[in-house]
Amino acid sequence: MYSPLRLNASLELRILAEISGALARYEVGLFAISTFNTDYILVKDKDYKRAVKALTSEAYRIIETE
Repeated sequence: MYSPLRLNASLELRILAEISGALARYEVGLFAISTFNTDYILVKDKDYKRAVKALTSEAYRIIETE
């Protein structure tokens, strides 16, 4: 299963590349979903805590967690 992460950032191509790089450094894969007004990153449940650590260490603010 997957857990969603909602970030305080629009997933422009450059931002998505930075986020995926941060997660890759922690060996976390992602699935990105963009809607009209909200963007989400999905990570595997087993990687959730590692993903939060990776993104917060890169100064991303997660505004909703599981």
